[in-house]
Amino acid sequence: MQNLFSRLYREEEGFIISAELILIATIVVLSMIVGLAEVGAAINNELTDVSQAFEAVNGSDRYDGYDNGDDSGSFGNNNGGNGNNGSSGGDIVAY
Repeated sequence: MQNLFSRLYREEEGFIISAELILIATIVVLSMIVGLAEVGAAINNELTDVSQAFEAVNGSDRYDGYDNGDDSGSFGNNNGGNGNNGSSGGDIVAY
C-alpha cells in the first residue's frame, strides 16, 4: 500500500491536463455565478414592473345601473309611477 502511494506521489503524467481542467471548470463556475446573478436581477426588474402596473390600475370606476331619469332613485324599467316606462332621461350612472 505504501508503494502505491509513493508511486502516485511521484507520477506527474496527468498533472497538466488536470490543471487545465480545473482552470476551465473555475472559469465556467464563475461565469455561471455572474450569469445567474444577472438573470436574477432581470427577473426582479420585471416583477417590479408588473407590480407597478397592478398598482396603476384604477379600480374606482363602477357601473351601478341605469337611471330612468325620474329622480325617484329607481333603476331600470321601474317607471316610478309616472307611466313613462323609464324612457325619460335614461343616463347610465355610477354612484
